Amino acid sequence: MTRPRGTDGAIAIVGLACRFPSAPDQHAFWANLLNETDLIRLTPAERWYWSTVRSIESENGSQPGSYLDDVDRFDAPFFHITGREAGWMDPHHRIMLELAWACLEDAAHTPSSLRGKAVGVYVGASSQDWRPLLEASSSPAEGYTALGAAASFVTSRISYFFNFKGPSLAIDTACSSSLVALHRAVRDIRLGECEQALVGGVNLNLIPAPGICFSRAGMLSPRGRCRTFDEGADGYVRGEGAAMLLLKPLAQARADGDRIYGTVYGSAMNHGGAAPTVTSPNPYSQSSVIAEAFRDAGIPPDRVSYVETHGTGTPLGDPIEIAGLKRALSALAREHGVELAPGSVGLGAVKTHLGHLEAAAGIAGVVKVLLCLGHGKRVGLQGFEKPNSRLRLDGSPLFLIGKPVQWPAGDRVAGVSSFGFGGVNAHVVLGDPPAEASGPQATPGTGHRAHCLVLSAANDVTLRARCRDLLSLLEGRAPRPIGLSPHDEGGLLSLIYTLQVGREPLPARLASPVQSIADVIDVLSGWLAGKPGPLAVHGNAGAPPASPESPPRLEDAPEVWCRRWVQGTEVDWALLYPYGRPLRMGLPSYPFEDHRYWAFEQPRSWKNPVETLAERPTETAALTALYAEQERIQRQLIVQRTFLALSELGLREPISSGELATRLGVQPKYERLLTAVLDILRAAGHVEETGGAIRLVGQPAAAQPGPANAALDLLQRCLSHLSPVLRGELPATHVLFPDGAMSLVENVYRGNPIADFFNARTAEAVEKAVLARLAQLPDGGTVHLLEIGAGTGGTTAGIIDRLAPHAGRISYTYTDVSLGFRNFAERFAERASYLSWALLDIERDPAAQREVPISHYDVVIASNVLHATTDIRRTLEHVATLMTAGGVLVLNEICSASPFTTLTFGLLDGWWRFRDPEVRIPGSPGLSFDSWRQMLGQRRFQSARSVAGEGADRLGQQVITSVCTASKTSPKPTATATATPVRAPAPGGTAETRETPEVEEALSAALAATLRIDRERISPQHTLYELGVDSLVALDLRNALEVRFSVKIPMDVPLEELTIQQAAGRLTELISLGVPAETAAADEGEDGYV
Repeated sequence: MTRPRGTDGAIAIVGLACRFPSAPDQHAFWANLLNETDLIRLTPAERWYWSTVRSIESENGSQPGSYLDDVDRFDAPFFHITGREAGWMDPHHRIMLELAWACLEDAAHTPSSLRGKAVGVYVGASSQDWRPLLEASSSPAEGYTALGAAASFVTSRISYFFNFKGPSLAIDTACSSSLVALHRAVRDIRLGECEQALVGGVNLNLIPAPGICFSRAGMLSPRGRCRTFDEGADGYVRGEGAAMLLLKPLAQARADGDRIYGTVYGSAMNHGGAAPTVTSPNPYSQSSVIAEAFRDAGIPPDRVSYVETHGTGTPLGDPIEIAGLKRALSALAREHGVELAPGSVGLGAVKTHLGHLEAAAGIAGVVKVLLCLGHGKRVGLQGFEKPNSRLRLDGSPLFLIGKPVQWPAGDRVAGVSSFGFGGVNAHVVLGDPPAEASGPQATPGTGHRAHCLVLSAANDVTLRARCRDLLSLLEGRAPRPIGLSPHDEGGLLSLIYTLQVGREPLPARLASPVQSIADVIDVLSGWLAGKPGPLAVHGNAGAPPASPESPPRLEDAPEVWCRRWVQGTEVDWALLYPYGRPLRMGLPSYPFEDHRYWAFEQPRSWKNPVETLAERPTETAALTALYAEQERIQRQLIVQRTFLALSELGLREPISSGELATRLGVQPKYERLLTAVLDILRAAGHVEETGGAIRLVGQPAAAQPGPANAALDLLQRCLSHLSPVLRGELPATHVLFPDGAMSLVENVYRGNPIADFFNARTAEAVEKAVLARLAQLPDGGTVHLLEIGAGTGGTTAGIIDRLAPHAGRISYTYTDVSLGFRNFAERFAERASYLSWALLDIERDPAAQREVPISHYDVVIASNVLHATTDIRRTLEHVATLMTAGGVLVLNEICSASPFTTLTFGLLDGWWRFRDPEVRIPGSPGLSFDSWRQMLGQRRFQSARSVAGEGADRLGQQVITSVCTASKTSPKPTATATATPVRAPAPGGTAETRETPEVEEALSAALAATLRIDRERISPQHTLYELGVDSLVALDLRNALEVRFSVKIPMDVPLEELTIQQAAGRLTELISLGVPAETAAADEGEDGYV
């Protein structure tokens, strides 16, 4: 038995990096936890093609779970790894290597400061999925193959790259692996085996076989949900994720000025020994390991207020875990002579959010607890409804947490449990650090000389990304970090100090003297816009200078320090802080590039034909300067007028943040808008927050008048009516659309060079996609396009002009949610005879709307429309439903929280309708490119690319292309699904005339989608039977063709016996007869009809 330990044995957690489903970092993970985001989905389409093994549990091997995006991506050049070697590396190893770097940056310690030291690396990893994939690869094995599949290399790679000399252990105890890794690291630090340690866990599900085995063993939930401690619990779902922590002794963390997430006070591990079966849990061993961890911590049980349980959600495991926890707490209470109040210990389980992360489950629970400590909330059981009647919680100290509850700062203690299915159990005791652990803020003794802003990256591309990330934080568009924030008192110095000593100096560098956070914002935004300040220095320190300069001295001006650092001179930043160092701050970590490395290539049909467009650097630079000037003028006006509006509402006096909207009279639907306005004023230095109260301070400078334009007219009108709109006294529609007219908004985009630029880039992307599809079709084949939310046709016009040379081989469906937009479609009738109109609400299932065929369109366009939906995942699922496999989606979308859009379109209810804020840009319904890529990857799209060109994202817009990887089979139609031509009907009847080649192409496309084969494999001389059409497939094919052509196909037409050419001719005859599908609706099931 271990001896109780006091704070002298406490271990501080000072760095944290993680990747979980729909959460590339801790901020997104916390948002998902707090918002109870549903992260469970079917297997991404690209996963199982990697495997030669198919699930016999379902048709396509798809298994519900939580999945990471882009596990085939890695920044190999950053880690000096060749592409050849990277292709053989297990993605578990690659993810942990990137997280190790990110974790050190989060802790604000450079890797070089730890080189050669006794730093331990401990990672829990148990997945063996990579080896079968390597064996299935057609590439011949080589030396890298064995290294890439070696389990030990998940830690050895890290120790090797960083030159760490401490223990390096890959630990596999199944589900408890990562918590055992944490226990081993804590023990080794205490024993002096290492000075500090990186501790983590990782799990990926790359092949279906393990899931099939777990399903047959009765472990997985048939309903695809983990409902821990719920009456409906029936198993778990598998999940993916990874996390890395940096640990060091608490005393050392205090001395280093570290931000401390939490403290490990105690830990323990054991094995369950003999049990009814090798996988059966042993409640006595579980209670023993919990009690031993608290004894190791020296903490009485009446201090614990939360336990993050193992919580697999199995009927057998849940009651056993509760019994073991009650037994442990009872034993500890007797030992300490204390009584535990009923309902004093809340229980939660991260598995209800993510599913079971297996080897990474324990570390996921630890990360959750650390974020709960940092944000002051206990997040419990997602989707919890009714307690399991077998838990027997009445009168016990335990209670189940459903919705998140407050967890006020103080002497908080939590436990984390993790139990391996082979019997290895672990428990860790975490809590707040002692009150003095954060230490006082040091005061720099050299004034302005400390204000040298420095940023670096491997190249200018990632340097720009690094600047954008930091700028988002400073402007309030990214979540504030746990601990000290740049806008807090002393925040500027901590920001500067962290960038100086907490980031490895890399070749591409930017530096500038600054005096305030506003200066930092100006430097970053100016450099990104191509207008660096007069003192800003940019360069590459990759090669040593011809004439090296000596290091700067204390008396040198800040610009000298900046210039020599950019040149590559080694700088001792500590000289600038003779009276003590500022605290380290959590800042955005390195933006790794995402090159694809895999043991074999994707199927050809899933490649994106629009990965790039020709660059337009001169035009982009000119527009960037124009945009920056417009935004400067708009921001000045916005700050002045919003300050006035909120002053009128009463915010000059302090108001509790919890009562803010009520006290100001702001309608609930505008609370998000109020938050966005406060963020704008906060970034301008006009919001003061003290003791939980908010008020306006200072007086904004008068806005400088700008040149008259439609955007400024709209903005001034909206700002002048802001107060009555917020109070609900005036509808926003009356402000933006006076007397129902759309001209005020239309004029903003008419003749707008930035809007014109992105419409032109969108048209280029569409033409490139059309040309790629035409190249795959036989002569006479037709490419089918659809535009979602075409509105007034601003984007359509440029596309039609661009596609004019191909008019004879395309069809274009112009859609919107209201018939009121049909007249805009009709404007194009003479220029585009191939254009048709249809109603389409993309928030509803297109198949149920019966207006357009599904699984039909080769190119789908959406310009500034998809972000205006409530749930982007559901919206993208609907978009995929419309498309053929291999079809290209072209998006023209906002990519920043522009103050202009916030204070104009943000007045409309629809701007804030979204219910998935975790994926949106803070303060905006828009999504960043990274979020789009993640969301597209979750909804049957792949190979997302941002194609507007380098620097175009600084204009507030982005053009994205992505490929639909799989289409759904068309459901049996219940009514006509056809778009209406915008031209007048031909005289002599209403039947639609079709040429046989067009029908032949449509039939081939329907066959390719139904049979899931490449279009190129289909020849007009093939019989449908030769292609694999049997009687059952023929039924699906009939349904698809009936929807496509609005015609009923009698059962006496033997499709499977005909060639493609013959079937197309027969269909053409039926279409010419004009027998609509609905004429036979009443005869469904009778002879002669499907």
